[in-house]
Amino acid sequence: MISRLERGDHIPSLKTLCRIADAFGRRLEIVFHEHEHEHADGTCHSHPHGHHDPDHQHDHGDEE
Repeated sequence: MISRLERGDHIPSLKTLCRIADAFGRRLEIVFHEHEHEHADGTCHSHPHGHHDPDHQHDHGDEE
């Protein structure tokens, strides 16, 4: 199962994720958050990950 998850071949159920977390002695935590961004001038703001702004290009770390 772990190798299927690592390869991206399988989308696990919530139950499976909880079982994996339990096997590692951890708890599963799902967090919904906004992306916070700091500009060169020091101003900060946050926005949803799916925003579209051609003047605001940066890597979210999860996009291909």
